[in-house]
Formats: sequence, structure tokens, C-alpha cells
Amino acid sequence: RLLKRIGKATTEFDAVALNEGLGEADELNIPENHVAEAHALFLNLQSGDFVQTELNRLRRSGSEEPLDLLKKSNLIKQVEVLGLKVQPLCEEMREVTSSILTRQRTKTFDVKDPVQAQVAERCFEDLTNFSKLRDPMRCGGQAWRSANVTEPVESGLPSVPAMLRWTNDRIPDSLTVIDAKSVHLALRNFSNLLRCMGDKPAAYIGNKEDPILSLARRTPELRDEIYLQIMKQLTDNPSSDSSMKGWKLFASLCGSVLPTGELLQFVKAFLQKMKRGDKGGKDAKSEAARIPAGARKSLILGLQTFAVEKPKLAAQALALLEVTSGQAEGASQKGGSLDGQDLVEVHTEDRTSRSLKYKANMTLEDLKKRMLKVLSLQSGQGFAFFSCEMDEERAPWRLLPSTMDVQTAASKALVGGRCLLFGRVNIMPKEDLDVDDLNKARLTFLHAVKQWLSYPLAMTESTGKSACLKVAAALVAADKTTYAKKKKGKGHERWNSRVTQFKAEFEAGLTGDGVLDRYVAHNFLKDADRAELAQQILALVKNPAGNVNEDGNFELLGKSRALMLMQENLPDFDAYTFGPMREVPPGEFKWSDVKWEFKVAKPPQGGFAPLEARRDMDHHLLVSNAGIELQSVDAVGWSLRLPFRGGMGRWHLNGWGTYEGETL
Repeated sequence: RLLKRIGKATTEFDAVALNEGLGEADELNIPENHVAEAHALFLNLQSGDFVQTELNRLRRSGSEEPLDLLKKSNLIKQVEVLGLKVQPLCEEMREVTSSILTRQRTKTFDVKDPVQAQVAERCFEDLTNFSKLRDPMRCGGQAWRSANVTEPVESGLPSVPAMLRWTNDRIPDSLTVIDAKSVHLALRNFSNLLRCMGDKPAAYIGNKEDPILSLARRTPELRDEIYLQIMKQLTDNPSSDSSMKGWKLFASLCGSVLPTGELLQFVKAFLQKMKRGDKGGKDAKSEAARIPAGARKSLILGLQTFAVEKPKLAAQALALLEVTSGQAEGASQKGGSLDGQDLVEVHTEDRTSRSLKYKANMTLEDLKKRMLKVLSLQSGQGFAFFSCEMDEERAPWRLLPSTMDVQTAASKALVGGRCLLFGRVNIMPKEDLDVDDLNKARLTFLHAVKQWLSYPLAMTESTGKSACLKVAAALVAADKTTYAKKKKGKGHERWNSRVTQFKAEFEAGLTGDGVLDRYVAHNFLKDADRAELAQQILALVKNPAGNVNEDGNFELLGKSRALMLMQENLPDFDAYTFGPMREVPPGEFKWSDVKWEFKVAKPPQGGFAPLEARRDMDHHLLVSNAGIELQSVDAVGWSLRLPFRGGMGRWHLNGWGTYEGETL
């Protein structure tokens, strides 16, 4: 049996198997003349010239016979073992992989043939053989290339480049070759993946799988990238907790959408390898060796426990992948498509999200009715859909028209690397919180606080400080009422933790890291003495004469008072503000070059000539229910307003158009 094994390895040019077989033969004192041919070949396989010559011979022959493909793959592996191949990507091995894929497509691949099965396993267990994988030595900058030195080959196993192993850092480039316009989506997805697996902190508490799964459903061209990113993060992952979250996400992805036909073979090989219980990386003890001694025991225990669970998780993901493949094949035969899964993820301003089903041609107005039911809102007045950055601090402003269909809205948001958000338009001057619709009041107040914290307009020093103190004190007082006591029973751990946190921050005088940032507009806070400001705010909160907490026993009334102070003390509080920007002299543009949205009955003539003193002055552009306004960033009191509605004013806005460059 041993001689037969050695003979097989000789026929296949398998240096690893020859080394093992000849070693056993020596231990058993088998005569050298019985293994002379094998021994001679093994010595030849240690010569780079011999290996390259045989490899070139097979390449010139163009043979795609299974045995020749296996010989070729073994010779390629030996090239790497001898250190003759510097780059981790091997074009020769990709040629072998391509031949196997062709056999599978043409139904000439025999899964029962052990030689063909071995070649396929050799090809698909090494992700560097995937044709769309980027070459780490040619892209991503020096930091990417220096991080991708492969580890030494052990026991003939393929080395894994760093670009395909776990990291807790963001990646500098996509893993796959994709359209340049989509690279930013790939990078954003990897950031979402780090948050989902717990490798980076997340600023929201919603379902962290949704952004990744939603992107995979809606952008087929990124599915291979998403699959590879997850497989990367599951390779050599030192954390059992991170790995568990990653496998859960991987199972959800496998049960949702498929990668391309080529990558599908690599995914199956990856899952089958994990199902068999192959390590695929370092063991628990070696991973724990670099951890402080006090934490090693628990880490080793966690990794060893996870090692038992990993084959089960891989089997589950593989089963889901097979089901999805079967559904796709059935849909294809019927002329349908699996990609018609009509789910859209909608975020809200309380940092949560929901996945909702929708029908073809459904508009955002229709989806709004769904959201009102999901959020238990009695009225949708003042609510709309926005395209929004996931971690954006300012109030949402990229308003989407209610007549836009849901699929277009979701696609537009994803193309910009954003999410679809259902939230408030800016709070109007005399608007109050609805006591008969508490959920609406809650979301409205959250939006008002965002409006306040990102309020950018200049005010006189005395007026600005007075407004800042009043609003901030009212917000602290509202939180003091909200988090007055803990809740009993299970399920309130997060709430009770917030109660404990607020009490500690209040008793510490609001001087903790990031505390004032939740109560004071960033524009006022940037140049303030934080300690002094905190004392002044607390003095108002604790002083009944300050009249900021007269309704302190009622949470909603306290929040209503805070909102009223914002509306009364902050000019143009309801406006959406952009900038800074500068006025363009009339001579630098021609009205005839403006591209109007509709036919203009009477094209404008001439232009507004800014004073010399304002020519180089930065301005804010304000858009509100009243109209458009230019306000100086620094000079308080000067503005130029164009109202939306006709009246006795001098300026009237009746249309808008685009001009070259960055001119409105």
C-alpha cells in the first residue's frame, strides 16, 4: 500500500506526498531500489531548473487532461515552496482553475474521478486563484503591499496573503477588481463589516447585518467583493466572539444571494474545508501567545469552544448556499430571477433600522404609510425620506421626492454610499411636540436636538452665549427628568445603564469626555471654556429662578420647553444651511448659459453686484420655508434674501438652474 502511494505521488509530481512516503519507507527499511525512481524525482523537485522546465513543458503542451492539470498544480506549488515565486498571485494556477471551471460548465467534470476532485480542491481552496482578485503587489499603496507578505508554506498548504486574512483595520482598496466608481462602496461595506463583527465600535444600535445584506441584494457587481470580505475576516480571526458574528452574517448572506459562478466554487470549497474541521489558521494556544498572561486562559477556552462550533456553522452556511443555488437554478429554468427579493432597509433618527417588504413601482409615499404603521405614528406630517450618511451628525438634508419609486431611492442612496432614512424635516418656528402622538414627539425632539447641535449661524457674543446657556440647561433638565429612575424587571438593562451614566455625569459637573457635546451646539462649544460653561449650565438647572425646569416632573413638557427655547433664541432655526460660499461677480457668468429646469417666460437680465467689502467674504446659504438667503459667516446682521412667496419684498424667486463648475 505504501509503495502504491509513493508510485501515485511520483506520477503526480507531488513533492509533499513523496517526502512523507519516502520517510515512511526509510523507517520500514524498504530497499532503496524499490523507491529509486521516486527518490530521484524527489531530488529533482528540489531543483528550480527542473521544476520550471517541467512546468514550461506542460504549459506548451496545452493539455487539459486531469492528470496533467494535477501535475501542473503540484509543480506550481513546488515553485512557491522553493521560494522562486515572489508574487502571491499565480497566473499559472489560475490557468488550471480556468480549465476546471470550463470542464464544470461543459459538464465534462467528473466529481467521482479522484484526480479531477483533487485538482478542483487544490484550485478552489486557494482564494488567490480567483481571477477577479486584486494583485496586492500592484495596488492599494505601499501600506497595502507591505502588509501582504505571505507566510512560509508549511506542509504544502498554500500561503495566505495578508489581504485575505483577518484585520481590525480598514482596507485601502477593494479586494476584487471592480469599477472605480464602486470602490468607495466596497470600502464603506468593509467598515460596516468591522462594526457588524464587533471589531470596531458602532454608533448605532440597529441590525448591523442589514447594511451589508442590503448592499449585496441591490448591487450584483459587488457580491463577490462582499463574500470575499467576510471570508477574509473569518480567516485567522483571533476572537471567538467576532468569528461567531461573522459566521452568522455569512450564513445570512449564503441564504440571501449568490456570488458569481466562479467564486461560488471557492465559497463551497471554503465552507467544506471549515466543515471538515481544518484549522485554516493558527490554533488557540498560538493565537493566545501574544495576549497578556492574565487573559490567556479565557481566550484559549473561548477559541477552543468556538473550534468545536465552527464545523457546525460552516455546515449550516453550506446548506443555505445549496438551497439558494437550487432556487436560483429553478428560477432560471422558469425564466425568473432570485434577485427579486423586495426588501429595503430604512433607518430612523434614533439609530435603529427596519427591513420592509415592498412591491414593484411602490413609491416613497406608499412606503411612508408602511413606516407610520411600523413606528406607530398617528400622523406623518413633517416626515419624509432622506439619503443620509450612516454616521452623519447634522440633521438629514438630502430630501428625496415622495413620488420616487422605492427601488430607485434605495439604489441612489447606496450608490452614494449612504442609507435610506425616514425622519423629520426641520422643525418649524411655532411647531410643538404632539402630546397625543408620543412616538412622533420623540422622533421630532431627536431631530430638533440635531438641528441645535449643528446650528452654524453667527450671533453676537452676548446673544449667542445667552441662547447657548438657556437651550443647553433645558436639555440637561429634560434628561434629568427622563433618566430620573431605573426600571424594574428584565429587558431594561440598556435603559438602567443610561440612568446610571447620566447620574454619574451630572454629579461630576458635566465635565466628562463628550458630555457637553450632547447639549451644546458645536459652533458655540469650539472656543468655549468647557469647565466654566458646565458650571453656568448647572447653575441654571439647579436654580428654580432660572425657569428651565419648572415642568421637571413631566418629561414631554420639559422637552417641549427646550424646543421652544431653540425656536425663540436661534434665528432661522428651521433653515437648512450650506456653505461656506462666495458671491460671483456678474461679469463671470452669462444668463444665456444657465440650464433652466423649465422654460422661463422672462429670462433675468443683469445681476446683483456685491459690495467690494463683501467680494471675498464667506457666506452661508440658507434654504427654508420662507426662501433662500445669503448670510455672512462672520458679519452678524447682513443678509440677502430671495423669498419663495410673492409679496411686497423686492426679491422674488421664480426658478433655478445650474451653471458651470460649482456655481448655483
